[in-house]
Amino acid sequence: MSLPIPSWAQGPIESFRTSQTLPGATRMEIPSEEVAGVDQSIRTNVDEVISGDETEMDCFKGQPRKFGMGDFLTAEWTGDTRTGTFVETIKGDQGDQAFVYAEFTPTSSCMVMLEKQKGQVTGTARQVDTSDPKRSFELVSSEGYQLAR
Repeated sequence: MSLPIPSWAQGPIESFRTSQTLPGATRMEIPSEEVAGVDQSIRTNVDEVISGDETEMDCFKGQPRKFGMGDFLTAEWTGDTRTGTFVETIKGDQGDQAFVYAEFTPTSSCMVMLEKQKGQVTGTARQVDTSDPKRSFELVSSEGYQLAR
């Protein structure tokens, strides 16, 4: 199953997946004592969306592993927050406004959050490795970078 990634988010997501960077973002270490909490936070945020699947509020009822709330939010995933991949698109008045990408293994999690405004894409990411906390980091973007066309 291929999960949908908007065209404007593909470059930044691929950059993160291949080189663990985001254009214009600064890499900062996550202190070892905070790694487990950050990992749990990422998993909990995704679990909260997944828990809406096939409930009355799901506008994609009958389509397992796809959740939506009107035209505002659409999420799809493979697996779960132990082993899987998750994507979420949030729309605003101007179309796609935010995108979340997350990957999970039993000992690691990552989440990339991108926002698009007026042709600019900004993003942050967190990569957590509970088996080797020193490999955990976050990427923080203080300024936007131009969307690759």
